[in-house]
Amino acid sequence: MTTFKAGKEYYGIFTCSSETIDTIKVIRRTAKTAWVINDNTEKKMKIHNYDGVEFVYPHGRYSMAMVIKASRERVLEAV
Repeated sequence: MTTFKAGKEYYGIFTCSSETIDTIKVIRRTAKTAWVINDNTEKKMKIHNYDGVEFVYPHGRYSMAMVIKASRERVLEAV
């Protein structure tokens, strides 16, 4: 199973605009909940699971809602 890990950053792409990316940083987590920083705000989010990959809804759950999956870890490149 692909899970969220504390201290890592993950990204998601908006459904309506593929050029717009949003990121979250996981501060801590339990089995069902993740505390993340998104838009400079700390939020508590329920962790969902589909096909062995955890995911969260950072902006709420609605028909075109963005999904951030644990498989989309953001890797920062050294310049």
